[in-house]
Amino acid sequence: MNKKICFVIMGFGEKTYRKNTFDLDKTYEHIIKPSAEECGLECIRADEIRDSSSIDKSMYALLIRADIVIADISTCNANAIYELGVRHAVKPNTTIILQEQSEHKYFDLSHIRTVPYSHGGKSIFPEAITECKAILKATINNTLNNNNIDSPLFESFPRLRENAPILTDEEFEIILSQLAKKGKCLYSIALNAKKLMEKGDFQKAAEEWSKAHLIEKNNPYYVQQKALCTYKQNEKEQINLTNAFAIIKPLDENNESNDPETLGLLGAIHKKIFLINNDGEYLRESIKYYKRGFVIDSNYYTGENYALCLELLASRQDTDNTEKGWAKFEAEKVRSEILDKWEPIHKDSKEKWLAATLAACHFSSGNDEKALEYEKIFLNSAEDWERDSYYNNKEIMMNLKQENSNG
Repeated sequence: MNKKICFVIMGFGEKTYRKNTFDLDKTYEHIIKPSAEECGLECIRADEIRDSSSIDKSMYALLIRADIVIADISTCNANAIYELGVRHAVKPNTTIILQEQSEHKYFDLSHIRTVPYSHGGKSIFPEAITECKAILKATINNTLNNNNIDSPLFESFPRLRENAPILTDEEFEIILSQLAKKGKCLYSIALNAKKLMEKGDFQKAAEEWSKAHLIEKNNPYYVQQKALCTYKQNEKEQINLTNAFAIIKPLDENNESNDPETLGLLGAIHKKIFLINNDGEYLRESIKYYKRGFVIDSNYYTGENYALCLELLASRQDTDNTEKGWAKFEAEKVRSEILDKWEPIHKDSKEKWLAATLAACHFSSGNDEKALEYEKIFLNSAEDWERDSYYNNKEIMMNLKQENSNG
């Protein structure tokens, strides 16, 4: 590589931490990578060496010799924080730390300058991207043009600089040539999968998520996405839903998962099977999964679906009057809790699925004007398959409302 190298250490995919879920690939795609490249740097992200047989050697080489290291420590990613510690131990300068601004400062890093940014959850909004890129590019240029110490270790013990680890040019060139020959990295696989999803090619997208999962076996995000794409190939075919269940169920072994994404997908699979075969047991299983996802942290997505499934339960002839009354009351209560907690937050986050949830809650309560405002926000940023999911749920809810008004 003739360009200076920027080594990026961070989590990847969607990560949930302290009840917030962030798509960290969006940070890399829209903020870190373009900022580094616009400053003339060649970007290598840590996951690009995940499927290398010499992962430790490559990582340590880059931590020692990269011209710039950018560490995004959002979601308290263990690998990123460990790698940042190694960098601070071997290099007195040229390290930049990023962190999502809503997250708490870690005590040992609280005195170190950090570049903050605002993440919307599933996406980052244009104004936040523009603001953070400007700050990050200025920080990169300032870091490259100055020799200021940014490692707290070297700042405390300046004489350590005389004994800092050295990696020869020859050794470093060997590492770089091995990386250049390496096949696709996790980031490019995930990016390709997302593009296939945008096109509606869920079969090929599922294959890409399978590749990602083979590389990073302990990352539940790739399992979740594979399950989603498996049933999205044809949601009206029960076999696809059954296969999706088999893929994701291991993430909820012994019914112990506290991940709203996993529980939401399990709830969705059972709800969709119920809509195919009208078997009330699937509906009840769906209710259990959605309820767990909502109770854990008042998750709005699982909460709204929990409420919708309760209304479906109340509409069934085989549901007794006592349970019908409870289900209707619980659905109304859940939606009220969602509006109370999440509507004020939407002003800052503007997350599209939160907008969709708020629209559903307002439609249910009869506030169509407000519902349409949120619906417009969602539709403006949603992909085609996401719009389909929203409209399917909306149709069910509106049909239930019509039945209740006629009854």
